[in-house]
Amino acid sequence: MSQIISSPDRREITWRDAETYGDSSWVSAEEVCAQIRKAPPLMKTIGYVLYEDEIYVAMCDTIGPEETSAITKIPRMMIIEMKQFYEAEFES
Repeated sequence: MSQIISSPDRREITWRDAETYGDSSWVSAEEVCAQIRKAPPLMKTIGYVLYEDEIYVAMCDTIGPEETSAITKIPRMMIIEMKQFYEAEFES
């Protein structure tokens, strides 16, 4: 196991992402009316929990002996559901 994480806590987190619509140009009233009624996207992240506190959960999807993949930090206010995976679920 990696030196970065001693006890693997694997989870699937369902969360509501923040979203920005538009770029540096103006957004028409028609586009505004169409976009404001669309809910922000619902996302799922599956991986190893590296750190968590009352504000956010930090995780990655790949762990090596001295490195990890990119780290995703998900604010707890955006989390809809967390599902923990247990070792038995990974055995063949």
